[in-house]
Amino acid sequence: MNTLVKDGPSMSTIKSERSDNELKLQRLAAKDPYQFVLQGMDILFTKQEMAASLLFKSKSPRSNKPPLDPKRVEVLLQAVDTKFGVDSYNIIKLIKNVEIP
Repeated sequence: MNTLVKDGPSMSTIKSERSDNELKLQRLAAKDPYQFVLQGMDILFTKQEMAASLLFKSKSPRSNKPPLDPKRVEVLLQAVDTKFGVDSYNIIKLIKNVEIP
C-alpha cells in the first residue's frame, strides 16, 4: 500500500512502485516491440497522463503539452531493450514511424 508523506511519496513507496512496474513489464506477453510499448505505457502511465502529455518533448511550438515523466519513459525503453534487444534510438524510430491501429 502506498504511504504518503506530506510533500509526496516516500522513497520506499517510489522504489516499491518502480519494482512493481518493472515486474509487470517483465511479464508482458507482447509479440513485438511496438505492442510491448503500448502495453507498457498502460502500466507506467495513467490514461489522464497520456492524454495530457506527449511521449517526448515537442520541438514544435504548436504543442504546449508537457512530456511524460522521462524516468518512467526510460524504464519502458530499457525494458524493450532487455526483452527484444532493440536500443532506444530504434525504439523511438519505431514509435514515430508506425501508425496507431
